[in-house]
Amino acid sequence: MVNENLKRLFSGLFLVAGCAWGASVAPLYFTSLGNSADDRAEEQQAYWESLMKYKVWGTHSLTYSNGNISISDNTGYNGTADGDFIVNFQHHHIGGPTLVGGNFKFNNGGYDTLTTGPVRVLGDMQVTLQDDNVFEGDYCVKGNIRGQYEGNKNLW
Repeated sequence: MVNENLKRLFSGLFLVAGCAWGASVAPLYFTSLGNSADDRAEEQQAYWESLMKYKVWGTHSLTYSNGNISISDNTGYNGTADGDFIVNFQHHHIGGPTLVGGNFKFNNGGYDTLTTGPVRVLGDMQVTLQDDNVFEGDYCVKGNIRGQYEGNKNLW
């Protein structure tokens, strides 16, 4: 009985996941592009597909306030439009391109990983200088890069 329920659950999850990517925006539509799904249908679909590139996005801020958050898949964008991206505590894994419209702060954490990148930060970047943090890929930081306590970017 339990195995049958698990099979149904996983079948449903795969069905939902399969429908989310490559799906048509219709019958939904964007009012900025028309008054129905048929109005400017190609533009409606293109806009939908561009939005589906975002994985974890906070318009004004994004905070991971617990440890052990892992979003390791390297496709899709992470970040914020105009606010800070704050990572508190330990054991986070963020994969894929990241754009931060404010400051990118790692607070009191070790064992945090950013894989692949690229990472663009329009403010400052603060890293903790604790255990085994790994930052891979290309970084472009408009502001300063500093450690949480020492303030010395050369330690990073």
